[in-house]
Amino acid sequence: MAKDREHYEQRIQTICLLILTALGITAALYLFASVLIPFVLAVFLTLCLIPAIDVQMKLLHIPRRTAILTTVAVGCALLILGALLVNVAANQIIENKDDYEIQFRQLLVKTRGLLPPEWYTDPNDPSADPYEPLIRVPTNTTRKVLTDTASSIMGVISNGLLVVIFMIFMVTGKGTSLKRIYSEL
Repeated sequence: MAKDREHYEQRIQTICLLILTALGITAALYLFASVLIPFVLAVFLTLCLIPAIDVQMKLLHIPRRTAILTTVAVGCALLILGALLVNVAANQIIENKDDYEIQFRQLLVKTRGLLPPEWYTDPNDPSADPYEPLIRVPTNTTRKVLTDTASSIMGVISNGLLVVIFMIFMVTGKGTSLKRIYSEL
């Protein structure tokens, strides 16, 4: 009887500890999300880059540091290529802005019932000024959108730098930790 009671209390204690552990892990993940998300991304990218470094070292007999530098250089070249593609796309949008404006006006006319009435001008109203913009967004809304956009861009830049820093430490430290482990065996 006493043994059953002790076993029952031990199970309750284990369940309570599991619940407390789950709550603690959830709180830690929530609090450290700003660091953990770039860290997980860096781990993923590092796992993608390590085979490229290993291939350079084994097949081309390149020293580790040189292989890391060439991999980083190729990665940076790919990032620059991506940025150039975005730049070309943005320039094409700017060149075709008149066509986009016409399409945007047509879209606004079709969907103006979704906007608050003070935000738009009725293009069919004969008393309306033809040079008045079709849509009038309040200044505070525009300011909020611009502030949120700038904040998002800064967040992407800071997270990108954090990912790069994590990756540099993981890629450069990979060889030394494995050598240490093998030497102890």
